[in-house]
Amino acid sequence: MEQRTTPSVFTVNSFADTVAVNFTTGVDAFGQVSLRSAVQAADATGGANTILLPAGPYKLTRADGATELNDASAGDLDIFAGVGGVNLTIAGAGAKLVTIDRQRDQ
Repeated sequence: MEQRTTPSVFTVNSFADTVAVNFTTGVDAFGQVSLRSAVQAADATGGANTILLPAGPYKLTRADGATELNDASAGDLDIFAGVGGVNLTIAGAGAKLVTIDRQRDQ
């Protein structure tokens, strides 16, 4: 029998730049889901996932200080291609209503 993963939907409800403490739900230490924690969860679960972004500014403020290049807990956000690839959709309220600002050069 073919092994399949169930698609997950992560609804961002925080503008803070926090890391996930639960890599299944994307919830951070404050019980919220940030853009960063949602990407971490999507990477961890693999398969086809969707991140929903409400209108507003998302500032990625965590300095790059990760011990590994692809550690999404700091710096840039990496979306990994796992077994069978990752199909990630990031759906927002519209280009004029959602901004993602890295604020630093990589």
